[in-house]
Amino acid sequence: MALEQSDHQFLWSIREPPPEGMHGAPTDYTSYEKVLPNGFLERVKDREQQMNAFYMVRELGLAVELSLVYRSSGSEIVMTDQIKTAINCLMDDTNPVRERVKKISEESRKSLIKGGSSLVTLGKLVEDMLENLGKINTAI
Repeated sequence: MALEQSDHQFLWSIREPPPEGMHGAPTDYTSYEKVLPNGFLERVKDREQQMNAFYMVRELGLAVELSLVYRSSGSEIVMTDQIKTAINCLMDDTNPVRERVKKISEESRKSLIKGGSSLVTLGKLVEDMLENLGKINTAI
């Protein structure tokens, strides 16, 4: 519901966990209607994967292009050779996209360690919330 109400584009991956008591990798759902609110897909259909794919490939340089063709009447089939080419391209150590992903990944990791920007910012948020909570409690 938060994704829908945010009015922002988003990337998603919805996987079905293995049956209870079973071990193994999650699988794709055969029907998203089982796990999404009624009408969700229809309400968010115009702000989904297409723009995000374009942004990841062209703007951020963090993905390789399989196909940026969009068909509103149905989905495009991406052929095996296209997927194979994209995987080989991305796994090539000399590929600039691979290097960019490594760099961003490392920067993300650093932001979460002690003294990292994310951890520092989260700490400041918690401090601010506790301080304001104390002001609210004294006002009551």
